[in-house]
Amino acid sequence: MKKGKKRLIVISIILLFWLIMLSTDTLLTENNQTPVFYARVVHYDDGGSSKYIGLFYQVYHVKSIDPNQSGAIIDYGYHLVPWFYSLDYVKRIVIEDN
Repeated sequence: MKKGKKRLIVISIILLFWLIMLSTDTLLTENNQTPVFYARVVHYDDGGSSKYIGLFYQVYHVKSIDPNQSGAIIDYGYHLVPWFYSLDYVKRIVIEDN
């Protein structure tokens, strides 16, 4: 009985920390700020987009080059998505919203 109780406490603590990390990064990305709990893994040459990986989620800082204004960079901000979304998919969603 004690072993099961300790296991439940450990799992609850891990889940609580993960929820704190996820909610902090979600609030920061909604305010167009860099996430805190991440590892930046990729910097793309499409205008400066970046990919940050958190625990079971990722954050994209989406940027692109505007072909109409001789290379001006358009910043679409930060977007938190599940870990299996690609940059191309996020760009399609962001560009359709704007």
